[in-house]
Amino acid sequence: MKGFHISLNVACLRSSLHFYTCLLACKKIATHKDSIDVLFFGNQLTLRQQSYLSKDSYLNHMGPILRKDSWVFLSEYLERNSVPFVLDPIIFDSNSSSERGKFMIKDPDGILLEFKYYL
Repeated sequence: MKGFHISLNVACLRSSLHFYTCLLACKKIATHKDSIDVLFFGNQLTLRQQSYLSKDSYLNHMGPILRKDSWVFLSEYLERNSVPFVLDPIIFDSNSSSERGKFMIKDPDGILLEFKYYL
């Protein structure tokens, strides 16, 4: 395993960014349209601006960042064992230096788990 990630829906993106980067000294690693990724003590934390209009059920989730071979093995194992995918395994930018993959499942309590890899 390479690390862990969690994605959180926050009320104020600017306040959350200040808290994590200034008070906890986390490094901002990426900025997106409505979210910011920070390096949270060696792990990825995505802070996503809460939207009362959003119907996106993927906002709050967590999961590991794996090596590609572990990610492929796990996705195939889950499929063989009939675990339903919320998001089927998908690979982005295949065969490039920015290749990455992810899939999502739910645990028995409905908690959304996202499994990722980055090359």
